[in-house]
Amino acid sequence: MMQRLSQLLPAGLAAAMVLAALPLAAPAWSNESAMITVTGQISYRQRIALLPGSTATVTVSDVSRADAPAQVLAEASIAAGQVPIPFSLEVPTEEMDERGRYALRATIRDAEGGLRWTTDTHIPVDPALAVNDLGMLMLVQVAAPAGMTEATYVCGDRIVSARFSPNALQLVIDGETRDLAPARSASGARYAAEDGTLAFWDKGASALLQTGGLETECIKQTARATEITGGVWRVEDINGRGTVDNAMTSLEFTPDGRVSGRGGCNQYTGSYTREGDTLTFGPLASTQMACVPALGDQEQKFFQVLSGPVTVSFDATGAMTLTNAGDQSITARR
Repeated sequence: MMQRLSQLLPAGLAAAMVLAALPLAAPAWSNESAMITVTGQISYRQRIALLPGSTATVTVSDVSRADAPAQVLAEASIAAGQVPIPFSLEVPTEEMDERGRYALRATIRDAEGGLRWTTDTHIPVDPALAVNDLGMLMLVQVAAPAGMTEATYVCGDRIVSARFSPNALQLVIDGETRDLAPARSASGARYAAEDGTLAFWDKGASALLQTGGLETECIKQTARATEITGGVWRVEDINGRGTVDNAMTSLEFTPDGRVSGRGGCNQYTGSYTREGDTLTFGPLASTQMACVPALGDQEQKFFQVLSGPVTVSFDATGAMTLTNAGDQSITARR
């Protein structure tokens, strides 16, 4: 039929009718009544409990113009228990442009609205992707409010966070916040709860925790370790799965840029460079001993973490964690 019409009609009109009959192709970019989803988790590396009543806030903003305030396109507030905190945010694309720049920011505030944790890097959001899975985002700690000092203590197997103000102590222990008042003591600063069930005696570099009729010595963790040299780091965890018992997996860094140790089965040696919190390893040479399957698999995962740049961090107990771009990690302790 179309062929017969093309023979009867002028060439230009026939071509127009053929084009009109074809389905229209969808544009490469369409933002009419569309939404994109931005998901991920927020956490931090320090072993510090969140204060009760904390709130996490995640925003996606238009940061295309450096000379104008960022326009918030979507925001979600989440009652924060403890990290990691998952989030999922629906962002309308009607105000987005394929050439624009968009970024996510995450924060955690305490019950009084004080900023405690925040992202400190640019986290891009791609408007062309229906789902932006940003993975695990690590926040950094914000300094304590004026007039307040903070410290973290290791009390036996507990991590205790203390917030000292001129006339009070707020103690975070076992996920609960307790308010303590100054109490009489022969030396140091002692604080106690009104009901007498909890007391904390700060002695400077150490402290004494009194709870449930028991006394526990505490070590103050005020200065975060930053040096990787000065001893052997024994690996106690790889990718969150622990390590094979009685298998020595280790790292030892020297100031001249050399690293050596055991992968669990074989010995290795090589070089490294450090820029801030980033470690980059050169080629690692290792012996070629035959390994039992469990040790061989563990050793392979160990070297896989070290195959690219890693971020080095330290927790309140002095443990060192090396994390690569794929979120694979090694945790070691001296």
